[in-house]
Amino acid sequence: MKQSHSDLVFNYIKKNIYTNKWKQGDQITPEIQLSKELNVGRNSVREAIQKFVGLNILKRTKGKGTFVCFFGKLTDIEEYINNSFNDKQTFLSNKKNLLETLEFRLSFDVENVKNFLKNADIQDYQDLEQYYQLMLEYQNDPEKFTFYDTKFHMTLANGTKNNVIIKIAEFLSDLMLMHQKTINKLLGPSGGINEHKLILDCIKNKDWDLSIYYTKLHIQRIIDEVKEKFIEN
Repeated sequence: MKQSHSDLVFNYIKKNIYTNKWKQGDQITPEIQLSKELNVGRNSVREAIQKFVGLNILKRTKGKGTFVCFFGKLTDIEEYINNSFNDKQTFLSNKKNLLETLEFRLSFDVENVKNFLKNADIQDYQDLEQYYQLMLEYQNDPEKFTFYDTKFHMTLANGTKNNVIIKIAEFLSDLMLMHQKTINKLLGPSGGINEHKLILDCIKNKDWDLSIYYTKLHIQRIIDEVKEKFIEN
């Protein structure tokens, strides 16, 4: 199976940390430089980095860059990374676990919408619009569509300005990215695009009731379709 660009970047970063080229506290190569060196898009670089952020191996510092913050023994990192991602991939290949992840999102995303409407700034609204437009643009590219779908939901979390919610979203980001890939592969993008548009419009109009209604409708529709269509390996 051909390696995706995101996986290529992921393995490159993992190798540099594992071989001690990038030590704890070091700043890693900037995204734009990684993109050029590996001949991949910036989105693939961001997706790979976000996986390490979700594992607390890398940390983004606004205005400065991305730094290594893994505190385990160097010899543990290969096992730590592989076990973390293998466990999550196995976790989502089980129908019960996938549905439980969706049920978590049903409450988590609804609360994020409420807090977004209370606390989001202009930039958050612009980011939400931008990620929806990119979902629309890349609806025929599963990898990019999934990336921007995940960014849309991460923006809802960021817009809450609640550090606990943001930390939970960051910690779960790699699981949620795999979750989105599973869902989009199973169900396709069309329903998600239409529902994200409804959610976005209601949020922009600051319509609390309809924003919450369409968020619940979106995730409940996915739950119902997963129950009907998901076939375990």
